[in-house]
Amino acid sequence: MEQGKARRVLFLGSALVGLAILAALAFWVDLGETGRQLSRVGLAGVAAFFLNIALTLVGPMLSWHLLMRSVGIPVSPGTTLASSLMGFACNLISPMSYFGGEGVRTYHISSVTKAPKRLVLATIVVSELQVLTALAVFLLGALGVAAIGASLTGMKLVLAAAGGLGLSVLVVALVALLIGNARPSVRILDVLIACRLFPATLRGLRESALATEGSIREILLHRRAIVLLGQVAALTGPIAHFLRPLLYFWLLGKRGAELPGLAALSGFFVFSQLVYMLPTTPAGLGVYEGGVIGLFRMFSWNPSDGAAYGILLRLDDVIYVLVGFTLVARFGLAQWMGGGRLAAAKEAPAEDVVAPLPSPERR
Repeated sequence: MEQGKARRVLFLGSALVGLAILAALAFWVDLGETGRQLSRVGLAGVAAFFLNIALTLVGPMLSWHLLMRSVGIPVSPGTTLASSLMGFACNLISPMSYFGGEGVRTYHISSVTKAPKRLVLATIVVSELQVLTALAVFLLGALGVAAIGASLTGMKLVLAAAGGLGLSVLVVALVALLIGNARPSVRILDVLIACRLFPATLRGLRESALATEGSIREILLHRRAIVLLGQVAALTGPIAHFLRPLLYFWLLGKRGAELPGLAALSGFFVFSQLVYMLPTTPAGLGVYEGGVIGLFRMFSWNPSDGAAYGILLRLDDVIYVLVGFTLVARFGLAQWMGGGRLAAAKEAPAEDVVAPLPSPERR
């Protein structure tokens, strides 16, 4: 109970910090001009941004669906869609930005299909790795274009390179550890158990982690065609992100030289993704808006346009959050999100273990 209260206090405190940042930003930009730019974009612009964000979901959603089907989970496209939207909504309000909805997705798919939770989680982890891999590849390509086009120079280039290369090294290391059967999560749990940090609870988690990592390794080694196809599909997300500023300026009715060039789009993409990956306030409230406005200023674009751009993103985020949490309520997952996961875990049957993955030759 105390731990849950501490989480709520931390969440509320960080949200208040985000609101304070938003209030400060209101004095930094011309809100009148921001309003005029939004009126020029109109409802059609909101719809266009909605579709652009949908493209960032389609690839990972398809990739995850193919992975689940390949390991024998009898999931329908509609169930994958609903689960993905719930996970996306949770990610949006999470301080980690890209993570936060995995537990809800695991519980939902398992409850609908009766598949072992550890197997469902394994497909989610592989899908998330594909998303990060696609992002890392696109970041490196955009970094090269930005450097050649001189949209990033000096310290800006150094910071962008550090972020892009750091993410790439992390992804390669994770994949190598999982394929090499190094069992990274199990090793971390062993260290924590040796330090006598919640040993009884962590021993139970250790068995789950061991089984889940085994399934992840099995997927990566023996579902190569599906993994490769999903990896290609996951590239739709970075492509949609990359084109989003161009979409905004096009919606304003700008043409020709006024549209940002390839080098500027590349530099903006690199820094915007690095800003968005930072674990900060819930949903990056205030921090992401400030980062976007700062980036518009960095690339000599109007900061008021940056504010309008951020508002368009938030309007569509609200739509996705409402849809996602309506589905959470529909499937009765609120207790799981609010701390009921511990009670559910205690009630879970002991035979909820990872079943052997079906042989690719038999499918």
